[in-house]
Amino acid sequence: MRALDIENIKRFKFFIGGFHGPNHRFELNGGALLYLADGEADVLKPSPLKWRNFIAKLDAQGVWTWKKYYNNRDVCDGTQWELDIVVGDKRVKSGGSNNYPGLVKDPKILSFPENSPQFDAFLAALKNLTGKKIR
Repeated sequence: MRALDIENIKRFKFFIGGFHGPNHRFELNGGALLYLADGEADVLKPSPLKWRNFIAKLDAQGVWTWKKYYNNRDVCDGTQWELDIVVGDKRVKSGGSNNYPGLVKDPKILSFPENSPQFDAFLAALKNLTGKKIR
């Protein structure tokens, strides 16, 4: 695999949060990753190696094939998330409300669990990239 240049990462935006907080927002801007959270702002500059590892994790989790929207109509308040990434010719724009990639609704359970192994792996990769723990 050819080394990933920061120029290949054309867009990176991620938000997760809800009415009761906390809220986290990441956005690539001029080679730096801006991080905003409740009461915190930071400018992050992950190394090229961290970016390569992050993109490899996205590939492994099949992020590029995530659906446009994941919704759980059984829950009114809760967690919303949005992801918008363009890396070279790969892109995904996905989001959800109390639902995540990799979950299958069980008709015996009123609402979805908060954990999806696929989404949790994405959050872990994001933590490795940024040093910021989301949940």
